[in-house]
Amino acid sequence: YLCVYELFVEPSKRNKGYGTKIIKICRHSAERENFGSICLIPRPIEAGGSEQLLRSWYGRLGFTQNQDASDLLEVVFNAQDQT
Repeated sequence: YLCVYELFVEPSKRNKGYGTKIIKICRHSAERENFGSICLIPRPIEAGGSEQLLRSWYGRLGFTQNQDASDLLEVVFNAQDQT
């Protein structure tokens, strides 16, 4: 698996697609290199940040709740999708 530890986009640069592009690049790289999944724990880095907003954003990018760890989100790739 590929694990994303931190992703921070400066507040003035948010909602412009930078974070989404970074995650898409990570996803493409993970698929190309035959990783089985990408995982992360969505925790706000800055004071006052919302974990729920992060979970929602990652959800729109295809991340789902890991069955075994309640704080972990993941994208699992199908073996047949990896070429």
